[in-house]
Amino acid sequence: MIEEPKTQQETQKGWFANFRKYFITGLIVILPLWISLAILWIIFKWIGNITKPFLGPIFELFFEKEPASFLLTITSFLVTIFVIYIAGILATNIASRKILSKIEDILIKIPFLRGLYTSAREFVQFIFSKQKKYHRVVLIEWPRKGIYTLGFVTSEPDSNSNKENFLGIFVPSTPNPTTGYFFFVNEKETIPLEISIEEAFKIIISGGVVTSSHSKEVIAEKISNEKK
Repeated sequence: MIEEPKTQQETQKGWFANFRKYFITGLIVILPLWISLAILWIIFKWIGNITKPFLGPIFELFFEKEPASFLLTITSFLVTIFVIYIAGILATNIASRKILSKIEDILIKIPFLRGLYTSAREFVQFIFSKQKKYHRVVLIEWPRKGIYTLGFVTSEPDSNSNKENFLGIFVPSTPNPTTGYFFFVNEKETIPLEISIEEAFKIIISGGVVTSSHSKEVIAEKISNEKK
């Protein structure tokens, strides 16, 4: 059957749809990281402006202008790390946590900041805590036979058990990997993948746009072998 050529309007709609898809995916991947780095930079500049008036003259007494400026930058960076560390300690304190929770509630109520703040928070939580809860990456047939999706093993079976082994598997949604579905799946019905958890998250968050050639080869090979 010969396909009819697409009209100019259909071509333009297709181009716009592709542009929109890749643009939104790019924002999802870049924005949370950019926000986190921007906040870190603002804190760094703020601390630098505070320390410069009294530390600058002290350093210049012992060093020339350029070494003194470099030492001031290093000192500001170390103080920034310390301030963030102290903020972490305060966040674990019950009294301080209530104050931070109220500040967070205010930020979430601001329409423009709500999406940016929650995205940045989820991204940081994923980078520093979520990964540790996942053991490895697998493929499972879901939502129907013949369709494969990435899942993360959250619980392993008892190695001493003689019964059938069932894995706890979390299947995250795209583009927000903090939500998804949880299943108990027979280990025999899962396909182990030799890719890192970080790489799998990149694939999920970007909707498959950000995928390394290695991951593509591994996934394609596993699915091909499964169908034989």
